[in-house]
Amino acid sequence: MKIFRSLTIMAFILMFSFYAEAQEIKFDFEDSIEGWSIPTWADEQGDIVSESIAASPEVASSGINSLAIMTDFPGDSWCAAVVEYEGEMDLTGYKTISVDIFLPKKVKTNLFRARFILTAGPWWRIEQRWPVELKRGKWTTLTADLDPEDELAYWRSKRPGESIKANINSVKKILVRIEYNASVSLGGPKYKGPIYIDNVVIKK
Repeated sequence: MKIFRSLTIMAFILMFSFYAEAQEIKFDFEDSIEGWSIPTWADEQGDIVSESIAASPEVASSGINSLAIMTDFPGDSWCAAVVEYEGEMDLTGYKTISVDIFLPKKVKTNLFRARFILTAGPWWRIEQRWPVELKRGKWTTLTADLDPEDELAYWRSKRPGESIKANINSVKKILVRIEYNASVSLGGPKYKGPIYIDNVVIKK
């Protein structure tokens, strides 16, 4: 009887784990950077200022670690820090993707924004149309709809056939872009230091 009960409990646990995994995909950076990286093409872009990444215990939106992105923003021009995950993913049936982003309080500007950019199908780039403002000294959750009613108003792509809906079964990259919307006329202070992301979650 005890053996039967143990096997039943084990089967339930395995079934629950499978169900949970099927309902969401999550990167929480508790043990490692989990396959995320600064893309190699970023080295060739003068406006990309992400320098390195590492799992960090400094802050976390849950658990004990997050992913720290070391950055160096000049403050007098538009620049961005980027970090991405590359891997063939079939996200059919998934409805949203979200990430928590922490902008340190010592950042002395309200010009920071963030958005998702996906690469799907035959390497088509699909950009979230409207970024979210990042709050200083607190976590901001950036969420993108993977199945919007009006896709062209939500995602930016060159042609309808290159949209996220048409290519949701072949997502190749997930990129988080953190933007400092400065310019010569609308400048701000320089910022050299970390920005943190945590809990990248793709949900059904």
